[in-house]
Amino acid sequence: YSADIYRLYVAVSADIGSTMDWNENDLSSVIRKYENFAEIMENFRYAKPEGTRPERWFEARFKKNLSIFMDSMESYNLRNAAITMFYDVMNDLKYAESRGAGRNSLLSIIMREWIISMSVFIPHTSEEYWHRYIQDSFVSTSTLERPSFQGWEEAIISEEEYLQEIIGDIREIGKATGISPSKVVISVAGNKLVEMVRKINNEGTKNLDPWEKHFVPEFMKNRKRISQRVNDEFSLLQESRPYISDTLGCTVEIIIDEPGKSKKTAWPGRPSIVLQ
Repeated sequence: YSADIYRLYVAVSADIGSTMDWNENDLSSVIRKYENFAEIMENFRYAKPEGTRPERWFEARFKKNLSIFMDSMESYNLRNAAITMFYDVMNDLKYAESRGAGRNSLLSIIMREWIISMSVFIPHTSEEYWHRYIQDSFVSTSTLERPSFQGWEEAIISEEEYLQEIIGDIREIGKATGISPSKVVISVAGNKLVEMVRKINNEGTKNLDPWEKHFVPEFMKNRKRISQRVNDEFSLLQESRPYISDTLGCTVEIIIDEPGKSKKTAWPGRPSIVLQ
């Protein structure tokens, strides 16, 4: 199967100290994934990243994965390290492509660090691509530095998680109601409710304005699902509207909801969704 395939299979199949069962079906799955990795690398051509949202999300996710990889290596958790840098990174690559990013621009962001980290598990393959794409030296003598986080990384990761939750909620509503929508209207909380939630979280309910007190029972009922992890829900959803529309196969409208404007209140992190 080659030394690299064997090393990769052993790494992803069992932790150190565990007895590994050799399974040809599992091995075939690893080989297919390895061939996918090799195809990605063979077709790579450098492309300057443009700083798009999918590219920034992918960079943030890679930094997080790289940090997990280094922690796992230091604790001899080779299986988690291999799964993180092999499977998780390729899954993230696929997702970022589905969000409209070009594969080569994404790979150009991570190529050096990805090859170094993968050299632990597929050293011969990694040396080949290191010489081809990075420099005429040995990847085995190269070092990795811990990624530096600047604050924006967790924010953009949370925003994409929020976006996928919204899409998931729409699909669940469709299943529950039997509606195959031609249009989806997503209403996000306006500034008044955002400020009200911030006030309650910081000061409690004693200093609320009269109109705000009217919404306290509903706030308490939905408190566990209300979140301010996304700074500007409207801008995020509006920017991502073409992606949501393509994913769901229908038109999508994003509106801002103010208190009393609609029957169902849109709260921060918990927008109102109507299928038409």
